[in-house]
Amino acid sequence: MSVLTTAHAPESDVIPLPFDRVKWQEWLIEHTNDANWRPAEWGGRHWLFTGDPAKESTAIWRCNSAGCHVAVRATRHLCRSCYEQFLESGLSREEFATVGRRALVRSLPGSRPPCSVERDGLRCALEAATLGACTPHYAQWRHHVRSGQTQLELDDWLRIHAKPRPPGDPCRVAACAGTAHARVPLCTYHRERWRRHRKKTGLRAATNEDLGAWAAVQHPCLTGFQFSLIALPDLLRHELLYALVERDKQRPTISPVAMRLMVRGLAGADSIAALTDKKLADLGYLDRNCEAHWNDVVRLVRGAFDRFCGIDPLDKPVWELSDLGLRSRTRSGVRTTARRLDVTNIRQDWLRQLLANWIKEATPENTAFRIAYESCVVASRALSRRPGGGDNPSALKVTDMDAWLRR
Repeated sequence: MSVLTTAHAPESDVIPLPFDRVKWQEWLIEHTNDANWRPAEWGGRHWLFTGDPAKESTAIWRCNSAGCHVAVRATRHLCRSCYEQFLESGLSREEFATVGRRALVRSLPGSRPPCSVERDGLRCALEAATLGACTPHYAQWRHHVRSGQTQLELDDWLRIHAKPRPPGDPCRVAACAGTAHARVPLCTYHRERWRRHRKKTGLRAATNEDLGAWAAVQHPCLTGFQFSLIALPDLLRHELLYALVERDKQRPTISPVAMRLMVRGLAGADSIAALTDKKLADLGYLDRNCEAHWNDVVRLVRGAFDRFCGIDPLDKPVWELSDLGLRSRTRSGVRTTARRLDVTNIRQDWLRQLLANWIKEATPENTAFRIAYESCVVASRALSRRPGGGDNPSALKVTDMDAWLRR
């Protein structure tokens, strides 16, 4: 399924907020406990997440067609190709899920069958890429056909003339399962991306250092179960990782598809903390699941940045209730619904601070907090009608208390 995101291009009128980025990144690293975060899915060395469709905490599933490995976004659903073949099959859903197989399955590097060329019991060590032939053999056959050196079909030419090739070198891109079979040490997928990069940047005489620098920030050929943070700036990567680890404590479900959309939308940004409110508002996503992920990430990163700057979230005019440590009646005891609360409805600073101090000391559950908050709002309104507006607690008298009780 193709889901569009609002383009995120750098704007000349956006002024990054001034702060010490080095210390902010150090703070994030110190406070990100990712050593045991989804160890079977998260590969921190390569900034690569591979979702397990068997886990309830990962919102991704395999296509419900037999033999199909494509990821889908809901349980017992079919991918687009399988759905089209299901409509033409005349089978029921249950029958197609059991016997229906895709006529063509797009394989990934490292999972394709070997090239069909074989001589004297020796098989070509490269992967089949086109019609059963590896890329070098297919290219060689096409050259011979165009130059008039052969009129044989591909299968016959492979059987009569082609010679097996030795194993290729590993692709230069980290975590890529493909092999290089040409002068450039890249698999077919990354060699094409490298060619487009050179054309776009005008890099004609590329050096080995140029290739290494480019490969260091490239992700492997991603499946629908995966997302990668490797291509993002270092600070932005650490912000997202911190937010994802913290988000799992509140809302332990992650969608690889939503995260890929988010990473794509953040192209051109270097830090969430540095984005202005206007820029954050412009970063909208047409996918509701991605929007929910994005809202959580922004809330958690901004809350962490406030703590980094020494700002108490209870001193702000708007409180993020998910960040206040309020206990929930849920089994986990953690509040999962994000909600912002404008506490300027409590007009007296001392009363607002009294509520904040009570939260810190008592860490109440949601119901008790709601009762306390509503009581403070009622008291604030009653005191605002009294002489002096109730701003000076030392000047309050019994008559002020009576005015609140009579409200």
